[in-house]
Amino acid sequence: MEIRNALFTTAVPAHFFEMSQAELKNVNNNFIWFNPNIRDRYKEKIQQKKYIDSLIQLNLKDNDLVKQLVLHFSKNGSEAPGDCGKFSDDLVKNMEWLNTETGKGCCSDHSQVLIAYSLLANINTREVHNIAHTFNEYYDRQLKKWVWIDPQYCLMAKDSNNNYLSLLEIQNSFKK
Repeated sequence: MEIRNALFTTAVPAHFFEMSQAELKNVNNNFIWFNPNIRDRYKEKIQQKKYIDSLIQLNLKDNDLVKQLVLHFSKNGSEAPGDCGKFSDDLVKNMEWLNTETGKGCCSDHSQVLIAYSLLANINTREVHNIAHTFNEYYDRQLKKWVWIDPQYCLMAKDSNNNYLSLLEIQNSFKK
């Protein structure tokens, strides 16, 4: 598997998905998910910044904040030829393009935009992909763990006790 933040992609061993946010920083200093210098450089260009700031002011729990971020831009993507990755080399343009009334982009476009929105909302988010699909995990500060979310389809997973699941927990549930 690979994970990425808004700036780089790297292959990682499976145990990376068991690490906390602090442990990741100790293992590899490239995994600095929230960098104020990066945020400040882009925030003036991003039209959605006011909306994101308004959500932050509501003091929502992390899971509610992330849900609102995804619902703001995701319309389940598009299957139109040439839509996937159309603006993947221009994050600001990709953010504007997905934030329309109709579905645009593919899974990796949605994942990239969630990372950017989350960065602006002070939520640590990483992209995870396999051969068929791209999705995210965010670090939920209240739950003190990574939580899986598919921003293209606005999906999150819960167990039978209504607890949100990480990718590792989802994977382990299939091993039982």
